[in-house]
Amino acid sequence: DHRVNSAIYRITITGPGRSGKSTLINALLRKKEVSPTGLFQTTGVPIQILPGTEESVQITFVDGKTTNHKFSKATIKKFASQEENIGNEKKVALVTIFTQNTNLEKGISLFDIPGLDDYDDAVFDQAWLIIQKSNAIIYMIDASSAQHGGFAFRSDYKKHIQALSSKLDKIFLVVNKINSLSQDKFLLLKKKVNDDLKRLELFDKIADKIHFISAEESLEKCVKGRNSKDNLDDLENEIWQYLLKENRIGLGRLSLLLKFMQESIRDFSGLLQ
Repeated sequence: DHRVNSAIYRITITGPGRSGKSTLINALLRKKEVSPTGLFQTTGVPIQILPGTEESVQITFVDGKTTNHKFSKATIKKFASQEENIGNEKKVALVTIFTQNTNLEKGISLFDIPGLDDYDDAVFDQAWLIIQKSNAIIYMIDASSAQHGGFAFRSDYKKHIQALSSKLDKIFLVVNKINSLSQDKFLLLKKKVNDDLKRLELFDKIADKIHFISAEESLEKCVKGRNSKDNLDDLENEIWQYLLKENRIGLGRLSLLLKFMQESIRDFSGLLQ
């Protein structure tokens, strides 16, 4: 129903390719393999993740037609990867994954979109359409090269953050894969990222703090059932605070939806009587 769709907060995870976007989504959902990782180098079309009663995949095509499938990596790869859907020759507009998840049931959907550094203009345009409809944006970069002194705050990072901030006031900056760094290299990385953001005048475009995380370690901890707090919890808390503060219309829509459902139940009860 369109009322349900309009009530959901859309959180988009973006950034250059291979920065760990799919792993972060799985960590946020506390489940492995919801958003498939390691299947293909570049996601070719947007992947949306919604709450559902069972694991399934829906393919929406550019012409509006849809097909429904049981959840499988092969299905997602067939329609979402540039390896098997080169240049989106299959005319896929969106791949939707439905899964049982308490976090999604709170009223959010997650989007894993193609890397903003993709060479294909059509792929970039599809990703940008999703960004324009987002309630919150997480921008991820890969920090692993810092271990060997190869990290640089690239010019495309700056351009992406500036462009994204034209759609939303604040962007959640996530520096991922810090598990690959020694402690001294990690401290140097934090200083460099902060210095670069100040130098490039980008601090006013990101949320209250920079989130240095290991999505891989957070996911493993969740899967093993450990309850100890880590940096992912700080990211989640900040996103929710932002959503509730900046997107109050979403709460209003959820309230209207609840009222509509209550009225429908009452009407149906009257018919039965």
